[in-house]
Amino acid sequence: MKTKNSIGILVGSLALVHCAHSVPPTDLMARTEVSVKDVERAETMQTAPLEVRQARENLDRAKKEMEEKNYTMARRLAEQSLADAQLAKSKTEANKTKKIAEDDAKGIETLRQETGRKVPQ
Repeated sequence: MKTKNSIGILVGSLALVHCAHSVPPTDLMARTEVSVKDVERAETMQTAPLEVRQARENLDRAKKEMEEKNYTMARRLAEQSLADAQLAKSKTEANKTKKIAEDDAKGIETLRQETGRKVPQ
């Protein structure tokens, strides 16, 4: 009896997995498209050009897979594209933060120099 139940569960699980992969990942594709367009700004292109290019290439490949109804591969490529876009965005944000910290450090050094200077009487 346990064997029949186990087989039934296995078959049911496989059917669900198959159904999940035969459904077009349209929501994922839409989110990925927005993310890739977002990182294709000039600023991100300067700080993370490789990641932006990879995001665009994977998205374009995902679109082709969607047209060919290869939804599993389209999903994988869209996920990779989304990850590349998020990495590009993170690199850009890290670069901004680094520049702010450097500017703050320069400002602090300037203040130290000015406060160490003797005031003429």
